[in-house]
Amino acid sequence: MRSPALFLLLLFALGACKPTGPSPSTPTALLTAHPWHVVALTTTTGGRTTDRYADIPSCSRDNRLQFYTDHRLVTDEGASRCAATDPQQQTGQWQWAAGETQLTGSVPYLPYLLASTLTVRELSPSSLRLRYQETNSPDFADLTFEAD
Repeated sequence: MRSPALFLLLLFALGACKPTGPSPSTPTALLTAHPWHVVALTTTTGGRTTDRYADIPSCSRDNRLQFYTDHRLVTDEGASRCAATDPQQQTGQWQWAAGETQLTGSVPYLPYLLASTLTVRELSPSSLRLRYQETNSPDFADLTFEAD
C-alpha cells in the first residue's frame, strides 16, 4: 500500500525544484541575454601578443555593453566615470554580418571601434570574445567580455 504522505512529500519536493529555463541557444539570444563587461584586451602586432588590459583606464573597466534584440546597443558608464560630464548611458546600434559571425555598428564607449567590423571569436552564456582587425593587416586586437 502506498503512503499518501510519501506521495505528497515527493510531489512537494518536485514542485520546489524550479526549472531554470532553457539556456539561450541562438547567437542573438546569447548576445542579448545580459550586459557584458571587458575583462581582457590584447593586441598582436608582427606576431607578438601584448596584454593591453592595464592600458584601459580604471574608470572604463566597469562600463557595461547591453545588446538588445531591436539592434540597439547601450553602453553604461558604471559606478565610475572618466569625466563628470560623461553621460551615464549612450546608445548605438549593432547588426550581425557574415552569417552571425561578425558584429558591425557603433560602439559608443569604444570610439576607436566606431563603425568597425568585429569578428566573434567566442560567444557563450558567460563569455564574449571579439577581434578587431584592419583590412589586409596581420595585426589585430582581441577583446574579452564576461557576462554580468
